[in-house]
Amino acid sequence: MTRNELFDFAKQKGHQVIFTELQANDAISIELHGLCYIALSTEDSEIEELENLAHELGHCEYAGFYSILTPMNTRERIEYRAKKWQYHKLIPLGQLRQAIRNGLTAPWELADYFNVSEDTVFKACEYYTNACGAILDSEAM
Repeated sequence: MTRNELFDFAKQKGHQVIFTELQANDAISIELHGLCYIALSTEDSEIEELENLAHELGHCEYAGFYSILTPMNTRERIEYRAKKWQYHKLIPLGQLRQAIRNGLTAPWELADYFNVSEDTVFKACEYYTNACGAILDSEAM
């Protein structure tokens, strides 16, 4: 999904996105009275904004929020689900497979193609490999 598509998705779902100066986090999301609010840093690059918005939308869509009192293992599960949503939206498995088949194999090439960071490409590939097996295995997913 592109930046505009993510913002359109957020608007369609009724999620409020605001830009502000954030000190401790790159982005945050909270649920308040049944609505999801996402705060993004005014300091982010376009790619950071895209990745952070997708991650925070993952929290909103999976109803995954926590506080400082939440046990660490629960936090890790909530973060995993938000990252999973992010990968599925920014680097869909079918499109990743097709890009690799078309010769885009270097991390920087895939990052440019999907308009994400190389780190997100690595993490998405790791996620898909762990969840589905080999990325190019036609039987997976």
